[in-house]
Amino acid sequence: MKTLATNSGVLSIALGFAGLALANMPLESAAVPPDSPEIPVTAVAQLANNPVVEKQCWPQAAEDKKSTKAGFVQSMIKITPASPQGNFKTGDSAFEVVALPAYKKEYRLEISLVFDLNLRKQSEVLVPSVVIVDGNFCEITDLQKLNFTPTYGAFAAVEIEKAFVKIGDEKPKYALIYTDARFADSEVNVTSDFGYGMQNTSRYRRVSLGYVNVRINK
Repeated sequence: MKTLATNSGVLSIALGFAGLALANMPLESAAVPPDSPEIPVTAVAQLANNPVVEKQCWPQAAEDKKSTKAGFVQSMIKITPASPQGNFKTGDSAFEVVALPAYKKEYRLEISLVFDLNLRKQSEVLVPSVVIVDGNFCEITDLQKLNFTPTYGAFAAVEIEKAFVKIGDEKPKYALIYTDARFADSEVNVTSDFGYGMQNTSRYRRVSLGYVNVRINK
């Protein structure tokens, strides 16, 4: 059994809000007509506390002619220097596009880590993040940190680190597989459990280029 452990950290992001400056205008033009409706103070407070969040889009993903169609058979996704480049909330990253099927019932996208099979050398692992986008490649859900847990595969005698993403309706969707730039070249400890109290801990380096496996799991 492989167990993935990462160093925990808290990232504080300070968002600045630009103030609106009113231009100088004649006094009579700035007067509010008597019949103009006033905005309640409570409504102004609600707008300030709940700002409209603009969805992020990746139009360059539509130009990727090598997108992988997710199916019940496991597909290996390879992120390389030739992959499309995009800006995500966690920083810039190469990414790959996975086309999701349009099922009426809810299903899960299964994502598996691949150890010791990377583009550069052994003892490396690509820990992916995923953003689910609509048919226009605009954000629906951004999953920066997936919950990978040891799970037995259909034909595997050992457990594999897997994460599951729920897909809820039949509208056209895609998954963009990318990496969290904040953790580039950091290390993770992987503990192999051989049973009978025998364990071995290995250290892997997180990389931004490499392999992950995906498939549909209903």
